[in-house]
Amino acid sequence: MITNATAWKRFPESGQTSIASYVEFLVEVINQMEHCSLIRYRDRELVVDTQDLKEVSVLKHAA
Repeated sequence: MITNATAWKRFPESGQTSIASYVEFLVEVINQMEHCSLIRYRDRELVVDTQDLKEVSVLKHAA
């Protein structure tokens, strides 16, 4: 499962990595453009239609 913590470890210099839902899978959005986006699911990078992505709100746990 990809979390914001995982994304931050992979791309510490880039605060642009986000999590989205794509066909019911949680994916990392590496780069998002108007018509297409580069995503990562597990060890695969794919180019998908941006309209197919759904933003996921991540809730932080209280300490």
